[in-house]
Amino acid sequence: MRKFEFRLQKVLEIKQKLREIKKIELSKKAQEYNKEVMKLNDLKDRKGRTIKEMKEKVASGDFSMIDFYDKYINTNNKLQSFQLENIRLKEEPFKKALSEYLQKDREVKALENYKERLYSDYVKGVINEEQKMIDDIVGGRRNEKGVSY
Repeated sequence: MRKFEFRLQKVLEIKQKLREIKKIELSKKAQEYNKEVMKLNDLKDRKGRTIKEMKEKVASGDFSMIDFYDKYINTNNKLQSFQLENIRLKEEPFKKALSEYLQKDREVKALENYKERLYSDYVKGVINEEQKMIDDIVGGRRNEKGVSY
């Protein structure tokens, strides 16, 4: 009985390794992108807390730090706009890495599907061969003894 052999196995293995490399690259780019987004969220949270704190001070009648809070909020707004630019800069490499990973993933899946189809055909062929051998053996007995079952 013949053994199943996928002629493109080495190509499949190389493509799987390339996919893993792209996955690692994607992970790094996603981590960098998420770090920048977290920085922006932190700035937004700090601004929100500062506004709340400022409102509490004003409600209690303390106007001594209003100028300080106002300057901080303006600075925070500028930092947020810079951070948005950083996010845009990190988003482009992230999207590129995602695209490359998805392309490698499609290539690997196509080869894996092709291998599965070939293996399925192989199994069908082996079953047919075994059935022919069984039929030949049964047919051979029938002819030798002259008796049909």
